[in-house]
Amino acid sequence: MISGTVRKIALGAARVILMMDVDHVQHLLERQKR
Repeated sequence: MISGTVRKIALGAARVILMMDVDHVQHLLERQKR
């Protein structure tokens, strides 16, 4: 049970980090276009 909870938390954190990375990359790309 504990491993399952840890896995959910890890996936949630990874998902948030990925979303932040995507936003950061899009921001850099938009800045380069200008």
